[in-house]
Amino acid sequence: MNQKDLFPYQASFDVWCTHVNKLNQLSIDMINSVLFNFWNYHVANAVGDIDIKNIKVSDVNDYLTQLDVHEHLKTRTINKYISYIRKYFTFLTQAHLIDSYPLVGLKGISYQRRTTVVINWMNDLPNMLNLGLHPETIKLLLLISLGYTPKELLKVRWLEIAEHIHNSGLKAYIVKNLNFTKTPNPFIFQKQNGDGPIATNESFMRAVRLDRDILPLDLSISKLRQSYILSYVSNSNLTDQYLMTRLKLSSKRLAYYKMCVSYYNLISYKQKAR
Repeated sequence: MNQKDLFPYQASFDVWCTHVNKLNQLSIDMINSVLFNFWNYHVANAVGDIDIKNIKVSDVNDYLTQLDVHEHLKTRTINKYISYIRKYFTFLTQAHLIDSYPLVGLKGISYQRRTTVVINWMNDLPNMLNLGLHPETIKLLLLISLGYTPKELLKVRWLEIAEHIHNSGLKAYIVKNLNFTKTPNPFIFQKQNGDGPIATNESFMRAVRLDRDILPLDLSISKLRQSYILSYVSNSNLTDQYLMTRLKLSSKRLAYYKMCVSYYNLISYKQKAR
């Protein structure tokens, strides 16, 4: 990012707004102010590498939640901000500065108020074995339920989790769907020949997506991680210190998820699955 830019590619974005969108300087300054705030919020709250290419629709939704719940902005104002952010990512896409437009699923704030998150599904994982799910889906749900973050999934090996699987049926299922021919300690997400871990999350997510109509859960990795976290944060009997340790959260991220508890419509898995 240019040192003079308030956010990535600001100078090029300003030129695009002027010559392609024919916006006046006042409008551009207003948009830039919103994008500056959005980028600062993302930098302060992002998990992992901070790169404009890694922005997802969930990151923008987090920012909208902040504007609505914490800053108490009006719905009309927030929706105007959404249009500015969409314009920025349209520019980035058209200029080939990011790989693809990431905000296809972004909706206005009135939609966000009705967002439902299914929580407390972890104890029902053994019962899900009877639903005909792909093994990759069961593995993903298991690792998320054990607290692993999206970046840790491909690093997890059998002996690391074996003693933490307390249901005999679930443990037997995982053993059945691992290849122990080359090692007694295979990766949970391994290559078909058992020779090391698969390269990317996308390699197993293709199978997981096939099960999205079977479970009343959003099976994207980030949403499963979110529902796992909110299952704990919504429990008022748990202390902040316990939550930060158990969920691997900073105090700032814990405060954010506490805000989400009051913002989202949380429904238990059993209630949703009826």
